[in-house]
Amino acid sequence: MDTDRRALGEYSLAIYRILVGWIFLWPFFDKLIGLGFQTPGPDGMVDGGSPSSFVTYVADGYFADFYISAGGNLFVDVLIMVCSHRIFCSFLVPDGTTSDNHTPCQSSLPRSVINDVIQLR
Repeated sequence: MDTDRRALGEYSLAIYRILVGWIFLWPFFDKLIGLGFQTPGPDGMVDGGSPSSFVTYVADGYFADFYISAGGNLFVDVLIMVCSHRIFCSFLVPDGTTSDNHTPCQSSLPRSVINDVIQLR
């Protein structure tokens, strides 16, 4: 009985992890190619748009000048895209973004459980 509850918990966490990974994958592709939800159609990074241009609209207060200068900067655009790619890869790819020493990003779920959940589709 206890092993059944553990297996159910592992499968539930694996499904939750995959769902959270898809939640982070969606904004990455929206900023990359402009799917038309938060990023208008022709404003994706591939079409020459800037993923960091939104900060110019929300900049207020003491650091407003800093945020306005950062919006549209190529370095900031690449940094945003690399970080969002790393976030969704860490959820969707089992142990894909970790090293051999057990870093905090490493999956606590066994690879076999995540592979089983992926094969359930």
